[in-house]
Amino acid sequence: QLEDLRPLLCTLTEFNTTLSVLDLNNNAFEDEGFRYIASMLPRIQGLQKLYLLNNAIRQKTTGRIILDGIQGNTSIRAMELNNTAMLYSDIQRVTAMNRAGRVLLKTEHHIPTSVWPTVLSRANRIAWHIEYPDAKERGSGNLAHDILYAFLHGPLLLNRWQ
Repeated sequence: QLEDLRPLLCTLTEFNTTLSVLDLNNNAFEDEGFRYIASMLPRIQGLQKLYLLNNAIRQKTTGRIILDGIQGNTSIRAMELNNTAMLYSDIQRVTAMNRAGRVLLKTEHHIPTSVWPTVLSRANRIAWHIEYPDAKERGSGNLAHDILYAFLHGPLLLNRWQ
C-alpha cells in the first residue's frame, strides 16, 4: 500500500548504504504506487536489484513513468516488472547500461581516455547475450550495438576526453 511505501522509500533515499535488493513483489501496488516508486528511483543510490512483480499496472503511461525513473538511476542493474511487455527491451537496455558503467556517462568529471577501452569491452561483454524480444523488427538481435553506440558517443558528445 502507498501509505506503507512512502516511509520505506524516503528512508532509502536518505540513509541507504547497504541495501542492494528490494523485493516489492505481490504488494498490490497500483498505478499511484508505481508512480511514487518511479519518482523516488533517481534518489535511491546503491540499490542494484528491484523486483515489482505481481502488482497492478493499469495505465500504459505508468510503465513509461517507471522507465523514466529507472533512467535517472545508475545503480539498478536488474529490474523485474510485469505488464510492461512494450517497455521490456527499454528496461533491459537501461539496466544493462548500468551494469556496463553508465555512471561514467553521467559524471561531471573528465574520464581519462585510457579508461574507455575497458568500459567498452565490459559493455560489449555484458550486453551481447541480452536479446531484444522484437529482434526481427529491429534488425538487431541484442543490446550490444545500442549500448556500444551510447558509450562511444558518451565521451565525444559529452566532451569528456582528457
